[in-house]
Amino acid sequence: MTAPAPAPKVLVLRRADRDVVDFFRADGPGHLSRMHAVLRASVDAARAAQ
Repeated sequence: MTAPAPAPKVLVLRRADRDVVDFFRADGPGHLSRMHAVLRASVDAARAAQ
């Protein structure tokens, strides 16, 4: 069985605490992708718990 195609991305502008942004930026380029991965994992875990 294959996973469903991902939904189109939407532009979201939000503010974040400086230390959170600094944490993700510390690993270099790709910090927004890493932030998204954390959000995705949280959503997936919440859905699995339902």
